[in-house]
Amino acid sequence: MSAAYRAFSPQAFEWISHAILHDLNYADDLRRITMPTLIVASPDDPGVPRDVSERMRDEIPAAEFHWLSPAKHLATLEHPERFNRLMVDFLAQHAG
Repeated sequence: MSAAYRAFSPQAFEWISHAILHDLNYADDLRRITMPTLIVASPDDPGVPRDVSERMRDEIPAAEFHWLSPAKHLATLEHPERFNRLMVDFLAQHAG
């Protein structure tokens, strides 16, 4: 388990979980996103099921999509070099 994960307080996790479950539902707005969008997800994320990531990919026009695997919910921390390379490449492609 990474130091970043261990440093995450239970109270912060509770607040974020509450917001996700009760306050955040923007699924119907995904098609309105017009800016370049990079989606990086894990197919085995228990917090964001595979079908949710795939729906974002399918609903956001021209979204660039990548799986990080094997990983769980903190895929970007489990694969920092790969994630950083995806991000740098995406930003370089859309800089300007």
